[in-house]
Amino acid sequence: MGGYYRLSRTASKYNFEDNQLYYVKEVLPPEGYDLPENPEVHYFYYGTSCYDPWQGCDNVVNLAKTGDSFRVENKKIKQTNLTVKKEWLDADGKTTSVVGPDVSVKYKLMQAVITQGKIHSEVYKDSQRVYDNLELNQKNNWKTTFTDLPVEKDGERCFYYVEEYSYPGYDTSYSNGSETSTNPIVMATDSSDGQITIKNRSQKQYELPETGGSGVKMHYVLGAALVLLTTGLIILKAYKTYQAGGDS
Repeated sequence: MGGYYRLSRTASKYNFEDNQLYYVKEVLPPEGYDLPENPEVHYFYYGTSCYDPWQGCDNVVNLAKTGDSFRVENKKIKQTNLTVKKEWLDADGKTTSVVGPDVSVKYKLMQAVITQGKIHSEVYKDSQRVYDNLELNQKNNWKTTFTDLPVEKDGERCFYYVEEYSYPGYDTSYSNGSETSTNPIVMATDSSDGQITIKNRSQKQYELPETGGSGVKMHYVLGAALVLLTTGLIILKAYKTYQAGGDS
């Protein structure tokens, strides 16, 4: 991508000082593009007096007398895509689609950059938005694709992964097709077409005996029997003690 810029001749001095040298150069490229390694600098000044200290200098334009145009070339930044899917599993790990129509899970898109051997992760953001509180639901068919994600930031390689906010009653894991982990950053990828599946597995539910059920009733019976046995032993001991006293 390239764009033309023009320094136009002007009859108005604006805020220029006489014969003061100015320059322009690109400092912020269009989104998705890199700055040139050595951005060109283009010099200009505004001078109407007979004394012209810059006359004859190369690449210096006197806007009081003429104009100039120049082109800046910007290379497109290498980019990647990431597709995120949702998979629901029952307590036995089998795929299920029995999920209510109003169910929606939230997650965030994370960007990881490796700098000096250390991983720095943060919620990804561009000039338009912050990629947090994103949703997967039946409306988007439990699937979203992020396109044109930059693979470099400040000269360092970028990787992407997603992290789901916990959903009640389910355990969360992440898969890239070849491996699965409960740690989302393990799935970080810079593949040109990465894929991550968020898996939600239903937690096992254990039923306790109802109050008054057979299990509780059995405890009552055993407890009553133990009380009767203990009472009987006490009475028997007292009777024997009484008998012993009567014989003496």
